[in-house]
Amino acid sequence: MTNDVLNWTYQNVKLYVRDLTCDWHLLQLYQKNQILTDPSYIEMSYKLGGMLKEHNTRFCILSAHAMDMTELEHGTDWGLAVLPANSYFKVLSIFAIQNKTFIVLLQIKPEHQTFHIENKISIDEQFVELVKAKMKEVSHQEVVSFLKDDLWIKKVNFPIGLTLDGTFFH
Repeated sequence: MTNDVLNWTYQNVKLYVRDLTCDWHLLQLYQKNQILTDPSYIEMSYKLGGMLKEHNTRFCILSAHAMDMTELEHGTDWGLAVLPANSYFKVLSIFAIQNKTFIVLLQIKPEHQTFHIENKISIDEQFVELVKAKMKEVSHQEVVSFLKDDLWIKKVNFPIGLTLDGTFFH
């Protein structure tokens, strides 16, 4: 089972992001090692850059199973990738850079929840350090131009795993 879990979770894992403006009280509900699910499709981008001034939160999503949807983009250049509805995540880290909150999520298989709760996996911390370094590097860069698009902002301007009233999805 261990090899199956590790292979499914980490083999060919990539980093994706989605930025939003999130109420402070909602951000405080996220906890390291928490398991989340979300009934929505998770739209995100592989394009990394700075964040819009009005955005205070970036979800950094590590996934080996995102669907590359860039071929379906017409007139946009979002770097669109999508995770299916009811995807599960483990919160690996929550950190701040320059008054922005970063929440690192690892996509996990629903049936692997217990494994990820009961086991400390050293590669998780290695990924967190890589994500922190990358976010520090790109925090000074310009915002990716297409990620300033009103339609993109509307598509991704809600938290993952949590309703706007602060209730976690089950």
